[in-house]
Amino acid sequence: MCTSPGATDIQMIERQPNGRWKADIRPTGRDGKRYRKTFRQEEKAERWIAWVKTRKAESKDWEPRAGKRKPLTDLIDTWHKRHGASLEAGRARKRKLENIAAQLPVITADTFTEHRPERLKAGTSPNTCNRELSYLRALFNELHRGRIPKRFEKQRNTTFDGKSFTRLATHIRRNFMQVAGTFPCFNASWGIQP
Repeated sequence: MCTSPGATDIQMIERQPNGRWKADIRPTGRDGKRYRKTFRQEEKAERWIAWVKTRKAESKDWEPRAGKRKPLTDLIDTWHKRHGASLEAGRARKRKLENIAAQLPVITADTFTEHRPERLKAGTSPNTCNRELSYLRALFNELHRGRIPKRFEKQRNTTFDGKSFTRLATHIRRNFMQVAGTFPCFNASWGIQP
């Protein structure tokens, strides 16, 4: 592996068994984006690495983007509308998340890790702190999962008339029975007779 002394970039050019040269570079260090490409000649691989370095130096995409900063309470409301309202304990979970938001209006990994020892000293049990962390993780996971690519938005907003809904239900039932029939050990617990 060849790296420039004092630089944060990691780069490597190595010969493959098929005679080609594989260039591998991370211009912003080991945690940054990785670029790889295979060439027939070593000189082309070296030129490509130089080109990637200059492109990264000229562009600002290596800097973290300033995203929209939303207060945690807004994220909690969005989560509750999308997912929390359908949970059996959705209201209680929302109240707990709002209590966390009252204590930590701006939340990052650092603020939460600094806040946790303070809560433990105040007499909160470690179990409660772990639950709060799991509630926050679930909130962000669900919000991330809720993102829909634009190409699927039309498909998501489709409606079913009676005929197509019946056809869909029949298709699901037929496939379910087919799967259940292949696993006889589950048939008795589901009350299915093949």
